[in-house]
Amino acid sequence: MTYLLEALKPVYQVDAEAKQQDLSAHQRLHSHQKRSGPVMAELPRWLQSPFDQKKVEPNGSLGLAITYLLRHWEKLTLYLRVSAAPLDNKLCERALKTAILHRKNASFYKSPNGARVGDLCMSLIYTCELGGLNPFDYLTELHRHADRLAASPRQWMPWNYRQARDGIATAPIAAGRSSASFSPRAASAKIKIKILHACRKDTANPHCPQEAMTHVTPHRAMGARKSHSHLVGGKKLYPEPVVAISR
Repeated sequence: MTYLLEALKPVYQVDAEAKQQDLSAHQRLHSHQKRSGPVMAELPRWLQSPFDQKKVEPNGSLGLAITYLLRHWEKLTLYLRVSAAPLDNKLCERALKTAILHRKNASFYKSPNGARVGDLCMSLIYTCELGGLNPFDYLTELHRHADRLAASPRQWMPWNYRQARDGIATAPIAAGRSSASFSPRAASAKIKIKILHACRKDTANPHCPQEAMTHVTPHRAMGARKSHSHLVGGKKLYPEPVVAISR
């Protein structure tokens, strides 16, 4: 397998050079056809040789991996025929990892409404990551300009919120809304409290009873989980059941 890795190394070098030189999709395709094509044309014969020489058992783990590779060879070499086709599916793998992480975090949601808000937050966070933005900075700006966000949400999307923010940088700030006194921690606590109040209304969910939400305070919403809990129906319930969504 060392030979295979070394053989594929020039292919990735060609792709890296295309990005560094900012080649167009058609120029990248031509470069791969000229330099990567001969390398890829030799690999199927090398992959088939262990079977021909009876060195690899077809039903073994290595044999099955080689068979899978040969069976999907046409799709693997799509970048030699279609412009802008990627070399591999790393982008899809990263997207799946994000979904799997969110699925694990979803185990801590205590109500359908909390899960819905968590889905929205994860969508915003992943959109920021794809756009090269800092998700925490973006969500902080949404907290800071909540009134303007509610009035014109289209201007506060991850891809254009900076223009909206810069447009009001020189505008007078209303009393009590000074950006100098803004605290992301306090804003996060307010959002948690809003989510808790929304969860209060979810009376159809047995895991979110109203009596467990009657004493919500900013102090508790900001993280004092273990010192403040309630016993409802013989089960211990913490006062902020969906705090995990605001991480």
